[in-house]
Order: sequence, then structure tokens, then C-alpha cells
Amino acid sequence: MRRALIIIMIFIVVFGSIAFADNVMELEGYVLIADFQGTGIKQTESFDIPTHEWAIVYITESHPEYGDMNFQIYVYRSKDDMLVSVAANVIGEATDYSIIRGAGKHYLMINAMQPYRIGIYCPE
Repeated sequence: MRRALIIIMIFIVVFGSIAFADNVMELEGYVLIADFQGTGIKQTESFDIPTHEWAIVYITESHPEYGDMNFQIYVYRSKDDMLVSVAANVIGEATDYSIIRGAGKHYLMINAMQPYRIGIYCPE
């Protein structure tokens, strides 16, 4: 799984703005469950994870006017609003992933003041 996620990250391209390459969406052996992007604080809708182990892949860059800002991803279980993981906690530009464990419905609380894009992936 780690090797496949490194491949995901290799396909991520940044050219002055955040974008996932089309290849990421078609990565063999993995399914894109949800995709989120923005520049501020938000809570996502719930998404259903069918496998025990899954991944959050993210890319973020510095705010164009204010520079390096905070970027955090909190993962919650939908049925009881329990915090499952802090998948990211960075300042400034970053491209990385985090492995999360636990099937079922989840949602994200995103704390960001800079542009980001997040993909939720699980094995087929």
C-alpha cells in the first residue's frame, strides 16, 4: 500500500495552483472515494469507507498574499463524532498522505487558511 501511495504523490502536479493530475483518479488498485478543495475552514459531508485501511492524500501551498499558513485535517467517525485521527498538521507548502484505519462513515474537519486539495482513497 505504501508503494502505491508514493505513486499517487508522484502524479500530483502543482503549477502555481493546486491540481491533481488525471492519472491519480485512475490509479490501478485504488478507488477515489471523495475529493475536497478550498482555502478555509470547513467540515465535509460524510463519506463511506468500505475497507479497514484507507488513505488521505493532500496537497497544500502557501497563501498567495499572506504566505505560509496552517493546514490541519481532523478525521471523525460519523456515527458518534469521535475523533479518529489528525491526518495532517503542517504550515506552508506540503504534499503528503496519511493512512487511516477503520471502515464506515467518516467526515473531515479541515482547518486551513491556504489553498488545499484532499483525496480520500481506498483499495479496491
